[in-house]
Amino acid sequence: VGVGMPGSAARVRRATTRAIPIGLAAVLVGVGIVAAGTPARGLVLPDPTEILSRVPHQIDPATLPTISVAQEVADWDHQVAGPEMQGIVLTLAENLEVESQALLRHDGSILTAVDHGDRLAEMQKQLQTAIDSGKTVITHYEFDTIDVSLLVPFGVQTGLSLGLTGRGTLTRQTYDADGRLQQQTTEPFELVFAMRRATGARWLNVGVLPAAPTG
Repeated sequence: VGVGMPGSAARVRRATTRAIPIGLAAVLVGVGIVAAGTPARGLVLPDPTEILSRVPHQIDPATLPTISVAQEVADWDHQVAGPEMQGIVLTLAENLEVESQALLRHDGSILTAVDHGDRLAEMQKQLQTAIDSGKTVITHYEFDTIDVSLLVPFGVQTGLSLGLTGRGTLTRQTYDADGRLQQQTTEPFELVFAMRRATGARWLNVGVLPAAPTG
């Protein structure tokens, strides 16, 4: 599930050591089950719980594929690479759907609960385009595989981020100003979803990037 197309590029730091497989049992299609983060000291941030309570949610019993986690992630943080990874991928699904809801509702305040840095700026630009044009475009993702590695700093990010390289099929939907579906297309995708605890405990989307070429 999710929304948006890639913005700024980044260099993906890929592991050369073995990967650690982790399974995930459910994918979130809507939103509402969230963990509120504690804001970083000195920052006054909107309450994510209050913001996300505006957005309805539903759980799809479908499954995501096995998640492959690079050894470099375990070396960086063994908790993230192990027991926390299932929750991080679920949070990615939540964040992507919240982005869709923010665009459809023309409510930019929702974006601050799930996005930060380059991704927040990108989504705010998409929202303004939707408002100005009367045409809203959202994107839903169906993942076939997810490989997790580390990303070197990019854009306004000053520290390492998780890079969740997803492959599968995306469905792009276009709605008119009255919320009526006008067009729907599907195509394969391979993108890196960058996530980071930028402001507190919750993992936020900080970028959606082209996947590094292979070979």
